[in-house]
Amino acid sequence: MAILPIILTPEPILRETAKPVETITDELLGLLDDMADTMYDAPGIGLAANQIGRLERVIVMDCAKDGSAAELWKMINPEIIASSEETAKLEERYASDLAGEVEAIKEDLVDKVDGYLTYVVENWMKDNEVAIEHSLKSEITESFIDSLGQLFSEHHINVPSDKGDILDALSEEAKDAKAQLNDATANAMDLAEKVKAFERKDIVAEACEGLAATEAAKVKELAEGVEADDNESFASKVATIKESYLNKDTAVETSEVDAITEDTQETDVSDNMQKYLSAIERTTKSI
Repeated sequence: MAILPIILTPEPILRETAKPVETITDELLGLLDDMADTMYDAPGIGLAANQIGRLERVIVMDCAKDGSAAELWKMINPEIIASSEETAKLEERYASDLAGEVEAIKEDLVDKVDGYLTYVVENWMKDNEVAIEHSLKSEITESFIDSLGQLFSEHHINVPSDKGDILDALSEEAKDAKAQLNDATANAMDLAEKVKAFERKDIVAEACEGLAATEAAKVKELAEGVEADDNESFASKVATIKESYLNKDTAVETSEVDAITEDTQETDVSDNMQKYLSAIERTTKSI
């Protein structure tokens, strides 16, 4: 035996006409047993095949009064051939019981949906508590609120009139939080740039230690045009600039010394020649 799922309104199959049973099989008899178990489990006093998703003309019912022995009826291809006051009473009782059952199921469904929504909201708020406090999830909050309002509307859940502005208020708070987040982000980026600039000034100052004022000024000037993704790369490039610049100055100084030496040698040769010429001139005169 098995408990079958019961289909509720407004499913279209409940309004469709069931087809007559042509052959009574073991499978059909087993279906009637399962339908009876499902009816008692609901609990109810009657169940048709349409209500479990089968378009076969079979029903089960038990109209025994509470406390009385069970009077289970299993019917295949039932037909109404006569009616009486008792039938009318049964129909009225069935309609009343059905309405009460539908209302009970509806209330139970509403409670379950409300409980589920409460569970989801509480867990979401718990998981995102820090993000909400620091306005880091404003867009998610706004989207969640809009979806929640749509869910209420789709399931015909009425929000009390004195709470009608909750969603609007939360939406405005989300917008304000988003604006605060944007401002905080901009300030953080500006502060980061300032910190980066100070750190790079320290790197340049450290590279210029021990240099002459003119050399340090030149290194600082060249370092201003350096582009680097991080301070480590920047420091490496500044070191390269320092090394290249100092090597260039050393080469220039060496060239100047060589030039001075050559000029001095040329001057010495000229003086000797002058003395030699003077001596020749004196000798010529004495002769």
